[in-house]
Amino acid sequence: MTTNNQARAPHHCGKVHPLTLEGMKEQIRCEVDQAPPLSPERISRLRLIIHGPSGEPSLTPEMLAQKTTERLENTPQSAGHLYVLAFSSGTVKVGRTDSGRRRILQHRAEAARHGVELTDEWLSPAHTGWYQNERALIEHCESTGIRIGGNKSEYFTGLDFAAVRAFAESLVNIPK
Repeated sequence: MTTNNQARAPHHCGKVHPLTLEGMKEQIRCEVDQAPPLSPERISRLRLIIHGPSGEPSLTPEMLAQKTTERLENTPQSAGHLYVLAFSSGTVKVGRTDSGRRRILQHRAEAARHGVELTDEWLSPAHTGWYQNERALIEHCESTGIRIGGNKSEYFTGLDFAAVRAFAESLVNIPK
């Protein structure tokens, strides 16, 4: 049986951090110490976001995360695209992007490096709700096909491109 006081395996810093609040804080400090330094401009912007112009704390990390999510998912500026790609290998890739043509070109180039061609593509018009729509599209593909490449992968086999495209088109909410 595991208790909260048992040590975990060595962290990438080489230290063993116990599974306690202090151990987790120490692990976070190690990760921060090993992270690349932030530029003075970035630090200033983060300080302003977290503390506000007066210097008093204005946002908790939880509030900041919530506001970021709301801003990404619920504002007109957050319009993005869904895409569905079919490859000569029989694989279908679905996803979301804020830069549709560039993302498709990246996938085409990556496929070519592996001797695979992009055989069909669909890119939605920019729309809000693209994060939620991507989740629904992935769930649909997972329920009708076979996910390949791990449980976070957006690559599937056993799917018909036209059917996936039709489902994706049904999700898109075009702003008027």
